[in-house]
Amino acid sequence: MKNSVLRTLILTAVGVSCVFRVSAQETISFGEANLNQVIPDEEFIERFTILSGITNNGPYTVEVSFKVVPDDAAGGMWNGDYSAYLIHTAEPLPGTNSLTAVLINRVGRDTNLLSGYDGNGIDITLRDDGLSNVHTYQFTLGGFVVGTNGAVSGTGIPDGRLVSPSTVVTSDPVTNLLNALGERDPNGKWQFKIGDMEAGFQGKLDSWNVKLTPVIPEPSTWALLVLGAGTLAFALRRKK
Repeated sequence: MKNSVLRTLILTAVGVSCVFRVSAQETISFGEANLNQVIPDEEFIERFTILSGITNNGPYTVEVSFKVVPDDAAGGMWNGDYSAYLIHTAEPLPGTNSLTAVLINRVGRDTNLLSGYDGNGIDITLRDDGLSNVHTYQFTLGGFVVGTNGAVSGTGIPDGRLVSPSTVVTSDPVTNLLNALGERDPNGKWQFKIGDMEAGFQGKLDSWNVKLTPVIPEPSTWALLVLGAGTLAFALRRKK
C-alpha cells in the first residue's frame, strides 16, 4: 500500500467556525450534509468545525454519524478499504493538545481477511454504549444491519483500534473510543478524517455529524452533592 496523503479541504464559513451559547443541559450538534465529496484512492480527506463560546466544560457523551456512498463511476466501493477518525484539539489553537477516536479501521480486516469486508456503502452511528463493535459487524449480533448489496447501517461501538490501517486485525486492542473526547472542554477544533486505504473502487462522503450530550448526574449523585454542601455549611456555622 502506498503512503497515505492527508488532504485538507477548505470549508465554507458556516462549516468552519461555530459559536454556541448553551445551557448546561443542552446538546451540541454539528457537521455537514449533502457533500458528495469523492474520497480518492489511498488518500485522506478532512472536514472540520471549530467550536467556541461554550461555557459547559463537560463531561459529554459523544456520538458520531457518517455516510459514505458508492461512486458508481468508479465501479462502487469496498467497505473494508476505509479508515475514519474523530480528532479534538482543545483551545487555544493552534496546539498539540489533541485526542483521537478511531471510528472505523478497515472493517473486517483480520489475518484471514486482509482486504476487510466487501460492501457497497456505510451509513452508521457510533457511540461507546452501542451493542457491538463495528469492526466485526458482519458476524456480531445487534446494532448493525447489512443490506442486500453489502451496505452497512445502524448503530454500534466505534472500532477503537489505533494501529496502522495496513496492519490492523480484529485482535488489536480497542483503546480509542469516543467518550474520552467528551471529558474535557469541548471548545476547539473537531476534525472528521476519512481515507480510502487501497486502490480500486471508490466512495463519496455524503455527510458527517457529531453530537455532544451533557452527562447529567443521577438523582442519587445530586442528593449526595446537596447533602455534602449542607453538611459543610453546618460545620462552618458551628465554627462561628
